[in-house]
Amino acid sequence: MTGELTMKIIQAVHINGTDKHKRYWKVPDHLQPIRLRKGDEAAVETKSGPQRVKIVAVVTSKDGFLYWKNGDTWHKFEVKQEVLAFFDRKTMEVKYPPKAD
Repeated sequence: MTGELTMKIIQAVHINGTDKHKRYWKVPDHLQPIRLRKGDEAAVETKSGPQRVKIVAVVTSKDGFLYWKNGDTWHKFEVKQEVLAFFDRKTMEVKYPPKAD
């Protein structure tokens, strides 16, 4: 990684269909080293408790905000909810960060 600190943010959709909209969750520091790809699954914290989601995109942020431009106006959105765990695509077991040697 470069000298700048960045955090991963996932965009995901609920697997059980409770919410059809794509939502964003921050990846906490201890889960940052895990390699994430579109199609992976994660457990996330929601208002109604932990839920399972499928990742549709992985983005990075320096400050926990997402920025976008609409016409000439810049907008920002703070991502507050966090990922609890990630699941291996094949075994569906919980993924752990690689151990430092």
